[in-house]
Order: sequence, then structure tokens, then C-alpha cells
Amino acid sequence: GTLQGLNGYALAYASTGALTVTASTLTVTADALAKISGTPDPALSYSVSGLKAGDAAAAALSGNLLREAGVASGTYRIGQGSLTANGNYLIQYIENFLTITQSAQSDVPAVLQRTVERLSGRFAEKENRAKEAYTYRMGIPDPESSIFCLLDINGACLSIDGL
Repeated sequence: GTLQGLNGYALAYASTGALTVTASTLTVTADALAKISGTPDPALSYSVSGLKAGDAAAAALSGNLLREAGVASGTYRIGQGSLTANGNYLIQYIENFLTITQSAQSDVPAVLQRTVERLSGRFAEKENRAKEAYTYRMGIPDPESSIFCLLDINGACLSIDGL
């Protein structure tokens, strides 16, 4: 007789009487995500194409995506992690990225803001200058060198070796 595939599955009949069902390929694409430095990571998510016979992604896939470690401003790869398919599918994974952007000065938590104000006041006292005359920026690269300034008070860079 003739064999017909089950809604997208390829069937092959061997003369030995064995029937072989070949796993279909799912394309799993990680969603591009973004966040502001210092905020929690968004949930890693993905889209799926290639499901067969009314299957749902929740039934065909298990596990989680995993992002490259890091908290500084930059771009981090979102990898397949522990995401696997059941025996009916193979996964073709397409990665994407989580982009972390630096927070604006107005987004600095209040505790850190007060610390910066105290530091700028001490710096002003040492230099015999008015505290109000100082401006500060946080977490910026020093354009004159490869130093990363944790705090820049009127051009004076506070940094930690090795950052």
C-alpha cells in the first residue's frame, strides 16, 4: 500500500518492515532584548517556527535560554542554554543579544547619589573650593587613557585598578 506523512512528518518504509519517522526541525529564534544598567534582566524569550500536527511549543520544548554573563554596558549573547526539544524535533537555534545601556545620572539610586555628594563635598573641602561648584558623572571612560572612571568630579577621575 501507500504511506502518507502525518501532517508534515516524513515517513520512510524499509523492506524489512520497519517504519522510520524522521524528526522535524524547529527554528528557535531568541528575542533581542534590552535593559538599563542596574535593573533586573528581562525574561529571556524566543519565537518558534516549524511545529507540526498541532503541537505547542510548551509540549515540544523544555529548558531555558542562557545569556552571557556581565552587568556593564554592552552587548551579551543569548545562547541556547538548556533548551531542548522532545524526540519529534531537532532544534535549529538562532541567537540574539541582550543590550545593556548605561543609566542616566537621574536614574542613580538615592543612596549612591548621597555618597557621590559626600565625596564631592570632601573633595571640595580639600581643594578649598565651594561644593556647589562641582559637577560629577558616574561610570564613564576617561578619553585621555584606558581608565574607567567610577566617578568623575570636575575632571578628577576616581578609579580602581583592574577595571
